[in-house]
Amino acid sequence: MEPGSIICRAAVHPKYINMEIFDNSALFYFVAVKDLGARVSSVTSLEICGNEDAVHVQGRTVAQRSNEREEVRITADSDYTPREFHYLGFYNLKSSQVSEIASDFHEIELNWRPEDGSNAHFQIEIYERQKPPTKAEGRSDRNAIITLLSDLLSGPTLCPNGKTDEKLLELQVSSLATRIPRE
Repeated sequence: MEPGSIICRAAVHPKYINMEIFDNSALFYFVAVKDLGARVSSVTSLEICGNEDAVHVQGRTVAQRSNEREEVRITADSDYTPREFHYLGFYNLKSSQVSEIASDFHEIELNWRPEDGSNAHFQIEIYERQKPPTKAEGRSDRNAIITLLSDLLSGPTLCPNGKTDEKLLELQVSSLATRIPRE
């Protein structure tokens, strides 16, 4: 990927909304993948998608898959109260900015990882470079990475064909534009 290429991170409600406010730290939630020995967060390449509409298609697919997983959870646990996920839009940053992030204990990489038939799928991957003295220091270092990534975001680019539910539209306009202040 070229250094100036744009990568996009989908904003899905309610995944990345905390108490009706957009939560930067939740946007870059990293999932542990044992096979890789890393924590990963998915992003989409604007360049490979070709245009913003195609990025929105990717984002709607993320929400759809989340809803499908909720259906599986309902089947497994009849007491489970499902959530309904809605794609709202995306934020973006330059691919080169990911590799410029410095960390005490971790290495950050952007890797091409086609997924579910999408060649535009990449992952931001965090690898432990050096064992932190304590779990708390390791967690603090990862949280610092998430803060740095979040601070680099531009946007949002709202989905033009989003759900017309008034509450959801209100969230699209106000919550995505409202960032939780950093202390």
